[in-house]
Amino acid sequence: MNYPAMPRRRKLIVLAATTAISALMLSGCAASPESASPATSSPTVDSNLLEAHELVGLDAPQIIERLDTMPVTERPTDLIASVQSDALILTDGEQRETRLRYVAQLLNALSYKGVLDRGFALVRDEHGQPLHAAANINSGQRL
Repeated sequence: MNYPAMPRRRKLIVLAATTAISALMLSGCAASPESASPATSSPTVDSNLLEAHELVGLDAPQIIERLDTMPVTERPTDLIASVQSDALILTDGEQRETRLRYVAQLLNALSYKGVLDRGFALVRDEHGQPLHAAANINSGQRL
């Protein structure tokens, strides 16, 4: 079985991580010591919005992880999540908005290591090419 979405998803993750790293480097040059320390949330957190979508108590990377691993058919249709370089901005159909600030946590949330921590594995053939499905592996094949 082939999974054509995986390379596209990998490209999106790399693009998001590259954008985040670039933004962090640029903002690090001009940031004041007060704004340089990462915070998990800011005063603009709307707890009603988080409560309505069962996200209370989660920080930005946990919300990203929850929404990312949620089946598409179960995702809230009125919730829009915008991943920015320093914050996760959530808005909903009632025009509520909340901003969860973070810096270093973004890189951890987008890292492939989180996928591996959940029990997935990256298996490559003897030429270093990734194998996308167990059905593509032959008995006795070198991995």
